[in-house]
Formats: sequence, structure tokens, C-alpha cells
Amino acid sequence: MGGTVPGHTTDAVAIRLAVQFEADKCIIATNVAKVHSEDPRENPGAESFDRLTLDELQEIVGPPDHSDAGSSKVVDPVGVGEARGKKDSP
Repeated sequence: MGGTVPGHTTDAVAIRLAVQFEADKCIIATNVAKVHSEDPRENPGAESFDRLTLDELQEIVGPPDHSDAGSSKVVDPVGVGEARGKKDSP
């Protein structure tokens, strides 16, 4: 269950289910209006995106692991990796 075990975020669990059931989409509900190139709270000039490929999103959120303990990304990088077909993610 997402959010109860390290590495099991609700994003990653939702994406795993979408991949497993071959869904066309996985919608992640969040309080963030758009994905930005950087955290807009730290860089007000950060570029915002209306659409991204999974590869572009992975570039923004970082590698598909949880090596950056305590960090919070707009979408879980492990989940993005799994959506891209990286089944070696935890």
C-alpha cells in the first residue's frame, strides 16, 4: 500500500497498477498545477510544461530510485521509471 513502506509511494503504487493492467493513462492527483523544470518555490523562473514524455519527466524527477532520502518530487521517480519500462525499480 502506498505511503506505508519506504519506496511504496501512492504514485508508484498507482503507476504499478496502471502498468500491470495495461492502462492507457495513470492520473496522479496532486496539489501541484504543472510540472516545472525546477522547484518554482526555489527558482521562480522555472519553466513549466503542459506536456512531457516519460523520458522528459524522468529527466526532471531524477533516476528511478529513492537515493535522495526525504526528498519530494512532483511524481515519484521510481514510478516514472516503471512507467518507462524499468522493471528493475523496487
